[in-house]
This record gives sequence, structure tokens and C-alpha cells, in this order.
Amino acid sequence: MQDAQADAPWLRHLRSEVRARLQARHATQASLAAHLGITPKHLNQILGGHVNGSPALLARIAEAMGMQIAIVVTDREPVPLAEDQRPWKSGNRTPRAKAG
Repeated sequence: MQDAQADAPWLRHLRSEVRARLQARHATQASLAAHLGITPKHLNQILGGHVNGSPALLARIAEAMGMQIAIVVTDREPVPLAEDQRPWKSGNRTPRAKAG
């Protein structure tokens, strides 16, 4: 089963663009995989959307194809998390154990 990142629009675009650029260069996935130091099977699984590559590997793939991955941070309301009991959150303090 794929996770949410595998279906992310930016990742679908990256996979599509890498395949198009390989075709335009008359290059193969095997040659790109060799350049990256990974197996052709692993690259094929990433480009096919079957597995996610690490952020570092995705950046290397993009760089090899003359692309860049940029992270854009927007000003949006934070999403409440179940673990919002973190000690660093304003007003939350972890009780200290009493010295005994």
C-alpha cells in the first residue's frame, strides 16, 4: 500500500518529469541508476510510484536530471497533533519527579 507521500502531486510531477527527460536524452533508467549508485530496479520502483525514495535520493535524482526540489513553507494554521503534550509547548510543563 502506498503512503500519502507517494500520491503527492509534487512527487507525481517529479516522476513524470524524470521519465520525460530521460526519454528526451535518449537515456535509460539503468544509466541514471548507475550514475546514482542504486539498482535499476530501485529507480524503477521509485519512478513507478511503488516505493518512496529518501529525500536525499530524490534530490540527487532531480539534480542529475537538471531539476531542483524546493520546499515552500506557507503561513497556515497548525494542525493539532495527538502528542501536543510536549514540554516545550507554551504552558505545558512536564512535572518533575520529587526528590526523595
